[in-house]
Amino acid sequence: MADNTLLNSGTGGDTIRSEDLGGGVKIAVSKIYVGAHGTDGGPVSAANPLPVGIQGTITLGAGAAAIGSMTVSNFPGSQTVAGTVTANAGIGTFAVSASSLPLPAGAAQEHTAATSPHAVQLSNGAGFYTAPSTTQLPTALDGSGGMKVASVAPLAAGTNLIGQVAVSQQVAALMNGTTPLTIQRTPFSFNTSGNNTVVVGQAGKQIIVMKWDFQVSGAANVKFRDAVSADLTGAYPMLANQSKSGAYCPIGHFATSAGNALVIASDASVQVSGYLVYVAV
Repeated sequence: MADNTLLNSGTGGDTIRSEDLGGGVKIAVSKIYVGAHGTDGGPVSAANPLPVGIQGTITLGAGAAAIGSMTVSNFPGSQTVAGTVTANAGIGTFAVSASSLPLPAGAAQEHTAATSPHAVQLSNGAGFYTAPSTTQLPTALDGSGGMKVASVAPLAAGTNLIGQVAVSQQVAALMNGTTPLTIQRTPFSFNTSGNNTVVVGQAGKQIIVMKWDFQVSGAANVKFRDAVSADLTGAYPMLANQSKSGAYCPIGHFATSAGNALVIASDASVQVSGYLVYVAV
């Protein structure tokens, strides 16, 4: 059998396009026309393409975005695309370079850190760089591109404090914040009644007593005083050859007012002897 089919072969009817598949079988051959119902939109051609629309979303696997080539037209003005696609300008694939994008100055260059005024690199080279001040960054690099760093003398052992780091319990000094206070040790002895100065006052400083001890040769009432203006302790009633003491106290047993002397008062003319450990703050 031949291609094409004659309708009403006995009377010479129209011939329609068909394709002979062999074995007495033919299939009709047709064209696709576009247009709404009742409207002839013309046959599909390069000049009159078939309209298409997106009906779903295709998710491509990683790295499998471009397989072969495909030209798609008549899309709506804006489409959301997920994944990786090959973009082209008309026909053919074109390359996109990062250097052509509106990146910040120097962002598409390599080794920008080495030329940045705010990027530094330490070096173990023979030379050293001394910064102009503690608030400025280095302005020069050594021959290998590393920053030159100055070698400074270490802090002397035991003589420097940073912030509040200090050893407060020492033999020769106590710490008031970061200020060392010299520990004073003084003996005293008197045999007259009334007020007896054992530590002379220092302008603007308190006398803080951290340890004390005394012994009397005869009966007496003994007390510590802030100069002659106020009592620092009550009166200790003492018998002959009796002793009294206050054990070491790092915060002090008592303290005078700033500038005042430390006084021991006795109500009897007997020998009173002892010693004090104190600091002046």
